[in-house]
Amino acid sequence: MAIYQSPLFVDSLPPHLCTRVAQLQDLQRQQDIIHTKLQREIQALRKKYWLQYNPLYQQRFEIITGHTDPSHSHEPPGIPDFWLTAMKNHPDIGMRINEDGDERALKSLTNIQVEHLEDFDFTLLFHFAPNEFFSNSALQATFCYQKEFTGNRPDPLEAKGDHIDWKPGKQLTANRGGNTDVDEEDASGSFFDFFSPTAVPAEGDEEEREEREFLLWMDFEFAEHFQRELVPRAVEWYTGDARSEDEGEDEDKNEDEDSEDDSVEVSEDDSEDEEDAENSDDASRQHRKRQQLQMPQRQR
Repeated sequence: MAIYQSPLFVDSLPPHLCTRVAQLQDLQRQQDIIHTKLQREIQALRKKYWLQYNPLYQQRFEIITGHTDPSHSHEPPGIPDFWLTAMKNHPDIGMRINEDGDERALKSLTNIQVEHLEDFDFTLLFHFAPNEFFSNSALQATFCYQKEFTGNRPDPLEAKGDHIDWKPGKQLTANRGGNTDVDEEDASGSFFDFFSPTAVPAEGDEEEREEREFLLWMDFEFAEHFQRELVPRAVEWYTGDARSEDEGEDEDKNEDEDSEDDSVEVSEDDSEDEEDAENSDDASRQHRKRQQLQMPQRQR
C-alpha cells in the first residue's frame, strides 16, 4: 500500500536524515533540468516531422471535400460530416457537442488544422463552408504555455479565440453581457464556447483565480485532444477504430489493476483506509467531470 507523506514530513526527520534527503532532492532537481532539456529537444524534433505531415493532410482535405475522388464514381463527391463524425466518436470532444445547434453548425466544418508556433504553443484552425449560423469562414484558437518549466510540458499561460460573427437569431453560445439570442440560464453549453477561453485575472480574489486557473487547464486539455489525437488520426476517429483502441487500452488497464488487487492481502483497517481513499478519488473525479460538463457555461 502506498505511503503518503505531508509536506512537513522532511522537517520531522532527524537532522542526519534531513541532510541526506535534502541531498537527494538536489539530485532530483538536477535530473529535472536535464529532463526538461530532453523534452525541449523532443518537441523540436516533433515539429520537424510534423511539417512532413502537411502534404498528406492536404490530400486528406481534398478527398473529404470532394476536390479529389479516388473512387471515380458518379455519386456526389466528398465524405459528408467527416469531421463532425470524428469529433463525436472522440469521448472527450463529443461530450462538448450538443445535439441541437452544434451538430447542425458543425456539419459545415470542412477542415481542422494545427499550426505549431514557438516551443509548445499552437493554434487550432477550424474551416467552415457557408452556413446558417455565422459568417466566419474560419475560426481559430491559440494556446500559449509558460516559457520556463520542469517536467514533461510547461503549464498553460493564456489562450485566445476568435470572435464569432453570429447571424441574427442563430447564436448558440450563452449570453455574457450583450444582447444575444441565448440566455445563459437557458443554455446547456455549446461547443463554440471553445472560442472564448477562460481568462485568468492578474489580481483579485484568490479562490476565483484558482477556479479560473483550473478552467484554463481544462481548456488546454480539450485543445490538446485535437492537437495530439483527433487531427493526426482523423480517419481512425471517423471510422471508430481509434475509440476501440482507446477502450481496449482502458480494459487492459482495469484488468491489470484487478489482478493486482486479487494478489494483495490487506488487513481490515487497511481495507477501510483504501476504501476512504478510493471514495475521495471518486469524488475528485466526479468533481472534475462536473467541471468538464459545466465548462461551456462558465464565465469568461
